[in-house]
Amino acid sequence: MSIPTPAFSNLHESYLPDTCLLLKQAMDGGKVQLTAVAHGDYPGARLPHNVLPELRTAGYWNATREQNWGLDWHRNEGIELTVLHGGKVGFAVRDAEFTLHPGDLTITRPWQEHRVGGPHLGASRLSWLILDMGVRHPNQSWIWPKWIALSPSEKKRMSSMLRKNDHPVWKADGAVMEGVRKIDRLAEGGVQRFDRTGMVLAVNELLLATLHLLERHDLVIDETRTSSQRAVETFLAALPGRVGETWTVDAMAEQCGIKRSQFTNLCHELRNCTPLAYLLQCRVETAARMLRERPGDSILDIALECGFSSSQHFSTAFRRMKGIAPREERRKST
Repeated sequence: MSIPTPAFSNLHESYLPDTCLLLKQAMDGGKVQLTAVAHGDYPGARLPHNVLPELRTAGYWNATREQNWGLDWHRNEGIELTVLHGGKVGFAVRDAEFTLHPGDLTITRPWQEHRVGGPHLGASRLSWLILDMGVRHPNQSWIWPKWIALSPSEKKRMSSMLRKNDHPVWKADGAVMEGVRKIDRLAEGGVQRFDRTGMVLAVNELLLATLHLLERHDLVIDETRTSSQRAVETFLAALPGRVGETWTVDAMAEQCGIKRSQFTNLCHELRNCTPLAYLLQCRVETAARMLRERPGDSILDIALECGFSSSQHFSTAFRRMKGIAPREERRKST
């Protein structure tokens, strides 16, 4: 679930968030009932743009039967907290998969890739809250909404714990569950009866309860999670899905919020090659997969879709890397 326009447009946007198309289609088809208040393209009752703009969405869905859809890999522009009340749901972040049970709390950082469904959703009731923290890169400092009443030290502790550890699933306690239930009840009032003060209090209560919950655990703190290396690592991991875009080294570095020389050095460290060499690898590997999976598409169309300027350029690069021509790759797979 995500929005196309960030709440903090003065910051460079590093990623394009997903849409909620599958969830909207499930709602329209009567497969799932949704109760939420929202900004942007999130589904739910539309809040005025000047009412708690950092509160991107809060509410819950209720699916009384097995679904044939799920929320595939996506990113959100803010912190997302979800709590499962009933049923069973698959959940994953990169390198870790979970099965959520009632009472489980998930926490994902801004722009952290995650998936809800395994890949489809089971019958379930799931609540969520997404707060835009004004960041577009993993190495940027969070900008807490002004209406968050946590003390400066509490914000600092919570930012550190959420940004520097990779464990996304926790068992919610009574205080967290009560905070979530309050937010759900406020979302049920819709826009006409929206209680701004009540929502502010409920969100603050939930964040404070989450902070206390995390402080009772021995978290593994990893300082690299907010470093420039983390930003480059995240960008390079997403690059295979963006090979059709026009890339220069400067544009890549800008996406990570660092200088060109630092980006080049970190790319060497992480991938043992230059940025453009890694981009070419991604383009060739993506094209090879398309040749196998899409036999009806022309080789030229696939080449252009993967960012090559011509079939000749594509054929030369493909043969140099794979040792065979694109036509042979397609013939071999069939």
